[in-house]
Amino acid sequence: MRYVDDVRYALMQLGGEGCFEDICRLVRDYRAERRETLSLLGEWVQSTLQQNSRGIGRDIFELALVEEGKSTWKLK
Repeated sequence: MRYVDDVRYALMQLGGEGCFEDICRLVRDYRAERRETLSLLGEWVQSTLQQNSRGIGRDIFELALVEEGKSTWKLK
């Protein structure tokens, strides 16, 4: 499964919006269950969010809030 699908599913499980750490935690769990790659997971998740939020890729995520060094993302 692709990271973009895992990230989208994680956000759906979080009610459409969640902090970066929670998204990573859920993606890590999904990929571990399927015995898929976990190395550099945080970097892959961040890249997936960014590349699919600016009209690049599928434009399905949106940065909702950045506060005290924490980012919150949501589904568009």
